[in-house]
Amino acid sequence: MQSIGEEKDEAQAGVLGGEGNGKRPPEIDVMMALVSGVFPSWVNEHTTAEVVDPATKERLMVPLANMENTNGLRTYFLNRDNPKRRESYLCMLYQKTRCKSHARCNQIHA
Repeated sequence: MQSIGEEKDEAQAGVLGGEGNGKRPPEIDVMMALVSGVFPSWVNEHTTAEVVDPATKERLMVPLANMENTNGLRTYFLNRDNPKRRESYLCMLYQKTRCKSHARCNQIHA
């Protein structure tokens, strides 16, 4: 018999999908890697995320190695396979070194 926590982990893994480490989806591995600085084997220097530059309204492919861990990056990975997801934007304040939200920022820091 499984505990409630184990059932919840399996349900969450089923919703997010992917080939993760054990029961974790790969997005969780990337989020943990952003915190620890050690990336899983499927993430390399060519792994990118598609973001929108709010100044030019252009879509950019930014390498994960150039990003910092924020709420916006977590949201990007949790929703990246959802076709109706909202677009992820670069943080303009971070570009000017003025973002005070740090990890709580809802945009992507790159």
